[in-house]
Amino acid sequence: MTFRLKIGIILKESVTKLYFIRFIMAEDPKSNNDEIDLIKKAQKGEAEAFAALYDKYLNPIYRFIFFKVTHRQEAEDICQQVFLNAWKHIGNFVPKYPFSSWLYRIARNAVI
Repeated sequence: MTFRLKIGIILKESVTKLYFIRFIMAEDPKSNNDEIDLIKKAQKGEAEAFAALYDKYLNPIYRFIFFKVTHRQEAEDICQQVFLNAWKHIGNFVPKYPFSSWLYRIARNAVI
């Protein structure tokens, strides 16, 4: 099995300091194809396919929102709205771009 390594930097802000945390994440090319298949099925209206995407991205999107609003109930409400908007507008998603980027954009707009 071949893996591509994805190297990134997470910026964590403190009151007085900025911390940079490096991470390396193994990305299986096959999982990317599976995700594209799920997206295409969700675009055709298959709720089970979108549920699989929801399960995959719920925790990272929730953490992103919680980091911005720092209140659990508000983060849960916004997260629910993000996935509802994603489901409503999944037909507008262009698969040549990462699905995660699209979701994070929806989340960022919901937090603002």
